[in-house]
Parts: sequence; structure tokens; C-alpha cells
Amino acid sequence: VNETLCDDIGGIFQGLFTACSTSNCEPPNGACCFDSGECQSLQQIACVDGGGTYQGDFTGCAAAECPMAGDVNGSGAVTVDDILAVINAFGAVCVPTPCPEDVNDSGVVNIDDILAVINAFAA
Repeated sequence: VNETLCDDIGGIFQGLFTACSTSNCEPPNGACCFDSGECQSLQQIACVDGGGTYQGDFTGCAAAECPMAGDVNGSGAVTVDDILAVINAFGAVCVPTPCPEDVNDSGVVNIDDILAVINAFAA
């Protein structure tokens, strides 16, 4: 990898033709999505330990499009409309086709989903 490409992917250039076994290479960073919709560039272990969802090595936050937990309608904010959408879908079975109102991915829209959206709304 040349110096420019190394910099572009977040690496620290160690010189041409060097191998990681002799260069003490760090694990790569990638986009890490949090329930708030926030994205940070982190190593996978730091992302998972911090409660995030790792999007892959060398991924950038600009392309990650991190969803906000509880934002059922994809508006970018948790609002009363999201709460109403979950209430309207109450009892829906979301297997095998997932539905956005099943916030906790349990396979059915129930009280737990309503409470999760209310919790996100209050945050």
C-alpha cells in the first residue's frame, strides 16, 4: 500500500514493502453506529464494547447512514408519529418480512416496542 492509500483508509504508513508482522499494525477503524443515530470511527472491539454496531473495516460514517433507535418512519427524529406508527401496527407479525415498527426485532409488534419508542422519544 502506498502512503496516500494508507492515509485514505486511516492507516499509519510504515514504509513500502513492510509487513504487519514487523510493523506492529493496529486493527483498522470503521464506522460504528449507536442507537442515538450517532456514528464514530472506531476499532471493532471499541465499538462493540461501547454498545455500538460495527459497520465493517475501513467504512466511513458518511456512508454508514446510522439509524436512530425508535425512529420508525425514518424522519431523523423520534416523534409522536413514531409512537402512533407502532400503536397502529400493534400485533403485527414481522417474520419472515421484518417491519420497522418491530423496534426490538422480536418478530412481533408489542408493548415492548411501544415502550422502546417512548423511551427514545423521552431521551
